[in-house]
Amino acid sequence: MKHIELDFSNYHSIEELHEALKSAFRFPDYYGANLDALWDCMSDLDGIGSVIVSIKGISGWLNQAYYGDYANRLLGIFED
Repeated sequence: MKHIELDFSNYHSIEELHEALKSAFRFPDYYGANLDALWDCMSDLDGIGSVIVSIKGISGWLNQAYYGDYANRLLGIFED
């Protein structure tokens, strides 16, 4: 079982977030660094076993007008 911890207090931009996601999940170099690409790559993880994702510090993102919607959509991808 793989455990991945994402601490949103360490990310100060969407670009930093996607770099961390790419590294943590070992996405391919062609990862598009957007929510559609995240969905596609997460879907490709099926069959590799259990992955537990811990998300910390996201409340700061959720409370911001610019990042709030993005963070909610990202959480939806992880919930799916």
